[in-house]
Amino acid sequence: MKKLLAAVAVATLMATNAIASTLATVNLDGVAVDGATTTTLTQTVGAGTVTDIAFNFQVLHQSPSWGSETQVSIQAPDGSTFSFGGGSSFGFGNTAGAFSFVGSFAVAATSAAGDWIFSFTDGFNDYVNPDYVFLRPSSVSLNGISPVPLPAAGFLLLGALGGLGLMRRRRKAA
Repeated sequence: MKKLLAAVAVATLMATNAIASTLATVNLDGVAVDGATTTTLTQTVGAGTVTDIAFNFQVLHQSPSWGSETQVSIQAPDGSTFSFGGGSSFGFGNTAGAFSFVGSFAVAATSAAGDWIFSFTDGFNDYVNPDYVFLRPSSVSLNGISPVPLPAAGFLLLGALGGLGLMRRRRKAA
């Protein structure tokens, strides 16, 4: 009986396990940002928990706009806001030109379900339109833990219990 209970516990843990994955990716290729306005994109995300935000930025700043003026703000459905600056966070310089950043930031575990708002601004209006453009490939990814779908978990649990039942029946017959 102890073995049966242990096997059921293991099967239940396996059936309710979560998977680390990319929950959503926002493609920024060709998105232009004007210094006088905010460019906003919205991404609806399903169930899961965000633990990491990854960036792949390829940015072209038009002269006289500087790379350090790049401002990124991400608002989670629960109202949490994550903000990053071109100079301090990405290491973009105080010049015009092409800048690149590939990396990620860990964030406090945040529910993924709902609308995520991605805002891009230029820290100083140089009256150049657009101030900067995201080149190919550019993206922001929300990474974290997605739950195992319940139908799959249920079949896994039923299969484990059925196998244990067959093993017990064979032992009694022998």
